[in-house]
Amino acid sequence: MTKHVITLEWTSPPLSLNDRHDRWTHAKIVDSIRLAAGWLAKAARLGRYTHVTVTLHYRPRDGRRRDADNLVATLKPLCDGLVDAGLVTDDDPVRMSKRMPEIHPPSPKPLMWLEIETSEGGLYP
Repeated sequence: MTKHVITLEWTSPPLSLNDRHDRWTHAKIVDSIRLAAGWLAKAARLGRYTHVTVTLHYRPRDGRRRDADNLVATLKPLCDGLVDAGLVTDDDPVRMSKRMPEIHPPSPKPLMWLEIETSEGGLYP
């Protein structure tokens, strides 16, 4: 199993389950997340796999209490972007396992990243 790390451009989650955007604003944000994930995955030249495991990591700027469940709103379009990039053919449970997002201790330099685990024998042409 190989772990790949993709550093994301955001210092805080662009979407949260607590957001109350209108549907057009929400759709724009989802599209931008999906597009960014697709391009970052293509740039990383990860290959194509029959199965991957994806975990979203977030290291916030401060120590306020946060609920990892809220990051799922950002994780979903990130995973869709990985499908768009051809990493896997679909994000169903057979092809992609999505782990619960992880929130790390705070740091003056906030960061978000994706950890993608691939199995060596799982390549497809």
